[in-house]
Amino acid sequence: MFKPRRFIIFTLLTFWFITSCTGDRSVETNLRPDCHLMQHALGETCVPLEPQRIVTLGGTTLESALAMDIQPLAAQTDVLLHLETQLADIEILGWPLNLEKIVALKPDLIIGLADGQEQTTYDLLSQIAPTVLANNQNSGHWQEIVRFIG
Repeated sequence: MFKPRRFIIFTLLTFWFITSCTGDRSVETNLRPDCHLMQHALGETCVPLEPQRIVTLGGTTLESALAMDIQPLAAQTDVLLHLETQLADIEILGWPLNLEKIVALKPDLIIGLADGQEQTTYDLLSQIAPTVLANNQNSGHWQEIVRFIG
């Protein structure tokens, strides 16, 4: 005997099971409440909504952060003499990039430019903290860099 009620329930359960097993996992990343998924030069990164311990790589990102009243924890450069007073409380990492120092600082975000950063360096930095690198390529468009950091 054919029972329509059982058939409908079976069909609905089958449909629910199939759709729950094949869901798009990328949507889950976008729905994390503690971060914002950001596209950048070397991929995409889930950036904390309110990072407190920021490390900047290079003068452009440091200067842009300071211009927006963002006080980085550390920076890779100290050659911005016109910002000497603002650099007083910022740890200078120097060159070459010292990964051990960055690990010890326990940053919650690392920002920089993709110029001069290799994929392997990015991969290492990403293991330390969420890392975003702007695509600058000496474009001369400082507005893009500031917008990216903001």
